[in-house]
Amino acid sequence: MLRRVIGFAAAPFALSLGLFPLFWYLRVVQDVEVPVWAVYTVSGLGLGGSLLGISYGVLSASWDPSVEGSRAGWTELRGNLPALMARMQRKDR
Repeated sequence: MLRRVIGFAAAPFALSLGLFPLFWYLRVVQDVEVPVWAVYTVSGLGLGGSLLGISYGVLSASWDPSVEGSRAGWTELRGNLPALMARMQRKDR
């Protein structure tokens, strides 16, 4: 599960953090006026993508320790997501 979470969450997070130096370079060194909303949007999309990656990594992993699971996790996701939704519905009542 941890490998899958790191795999799907690290790339958007690194992209989000890695673009800060680029925005700084454009603004300070190249004197390009980068709108603040663009920085916020790119950061939000990267961090939101990281959150989705964490969620997908947890839901697409095999919850049975004796089962390895598939490489992409689609079969596990199709089994784990309905189980989670059913659990949440029972908790609300």
